[in-house]
Amino acid sequence: MNDLGGGAKNLGKPAIQRAVDELSKTSGKNLYNRDGWVFQFISWIALRRRAGTDVVLDAPHPQSSSKGFDGLAVRFDETSWSTDFVLLTEDKATDSPRGKFTAQIQPELDDIEGGSRNSQLMAQLTSLARQSTSDENNLERLLETAFYEQVFRYRVCIATSQANIPSPTQTQIVDGFSTTIQGDRKRRGSEMLVFDDLRDSLQRIVDQAITHLRSMSEELD
Repeated sequence: MNDLGGGAKNLGKPAIQRAVDELSKTSGKNLYNRDGWVFQFISWIALRRRAGTDVVLDAPHPQSSSKGFDGLAVRFDETSWSTDFVLLTEDKATDSPRGKFTAQIQPELDDIEGGSRNSQLMAQLTSLARQSTSDENNLERLLETAFYEQVFRYRVCIATSQANIPSPTQTQIVDGFSTTIQGDRKRRGSEMLVFDDLRDSLQRIVDQAITHLRSMSEELD
């Protein structure tokens, strides 16, 4: 993953220690927040590796308690100064995938699709669009296209344990996705990362990440 981020000198020891502290929070609900945050990074890395060079991704949340969209990617057409698509990701690490989809993901998708989070989305899209142009007219066209030509797409990503996957005779995890997000099939995408044991596997990833972060910090001594 060396091509995905800066080295120790770019971060500095305080930022590295902050990351270690965030990854070490496991008491009470902190564990679930931490695991969800780690999965957001995994999902972001997977999307970054698959996306073309013309797709711009918003940075992952800086800490486990951060609020906002789990993932945001956009492709701008700098010839016509229009927005090809805006991809919003819902990333959840859960022991109850179907329950998480119906109780949390589906309502969040309803809110976004209904426009109640447009102000937040506008702020993040403006920041990403400014990476492509400093011309205010071009910027305005990019944002107008995004909001008025219905170019929003959604990606639901779930991490869980093998034992939590429904059998073929049970209700499908993302059943109802097409009802919430209507229209062309390309507007809806879903992915699943299945571990033998979700919590143990994520903890092993965290342990390796902390070891790596501490070695980065030692480089600055």
